[in-house]
Amino acid sequence: IPHPPGTPLWVAIGNVWGRALGVVGIPFAVAVNLLSAACTAATGACTAWLAARWGGDRWTAVAAGLGVGGMAT
Repeated sequence: IPHPPGTPLWVAIGNVWGRALGVVGIPFAVAVNLLSAACTAATGACTAWLAARWGGDRWTAVAAGLGVGGMAT
């Protein structure tokens, strides 16, 4: 079954992240879900920053960041 091009990188990063947070007692599945949340937050922040830089309006940038954060992947 074919997979999206970024899947091998995501699996490798998730494995390292899950094992690193497992050292402090966080279960692997919870750690990978936290990775997804952190990546979504970072993507929303980058989108908001770019929208503010290119558009000049902060409220539009906030709306763009929230829109990106709320999209389904």
